Amino acid sequence: MTSAGDLPRQRIRSALPHALHNAAPSMTLDPADPGGAAPAWFVTLSDAHGMQDGAVVRFARADGRCRLAREGLGAPAPPASPERGCARPVHLRGNLHGVYEDNDKITYTLNPPTGTVVTHFQTKGNVPQVAHSAGKTFVAWTHNLQRVAVGEPPAASSVKLEFGPSGSTDQLIGLVAFDGKATVLGATSANFTLCARTQT
Repeated sequence: MTSAGDLPRQRIRSALPHALHNAAPSMTLDPADPGGAAPAWFVTLSDAHGMQDGAVVRFARADGRCRLAREGLGAPAPPASPERGCARPVHLRGNLHGVYEDNDKITYTLNPPTGTVVTHFQTKGNVPQVAHSAGKTFVAWTHNLQRVAVGEPPAASSVKLEFGPSGSTDQLIGLVAFDGKATVLGATSANFTLCARTQT
């Protein structure tokens, strides 16, 4: 049996100026390297006085020995706007699909951190998730007006889903895709009901 102390590891320290701390990490396999991984996280930044002041989303690639390479993506948020987050990247058929919240905007990127296909969705939101199936990519998030929204990049538009018993679904729980269709799981806070809807 291998102990945790025997495994290769690396402590990630952001090279960004005024980095305060790293948060909300997630990881998936790297499609470009069978022995590698693709972590995602965000870094809270500080001002000159050490106070929290913005954040930046980071994606990276790490090889089989946990050596970090090609870190990047995202520019510092405006001052006093630290609310950013990123979902766990999705690895499928040789591509890496990433999605994150960028100053209240939901942003999708293909093959981060060096990808070139980026979609900034028109509506605001948070806690995004991404899924991919049969050549179609789906992004879902909780809209700022407390409705679950779904978009399909490269289109920047989205649809607000109201599929709960009361007609409203105000929190995204999960997103999966199969056979070119997405199933969205949401919850209503009014009567604490879980709801599912298939989006094509």
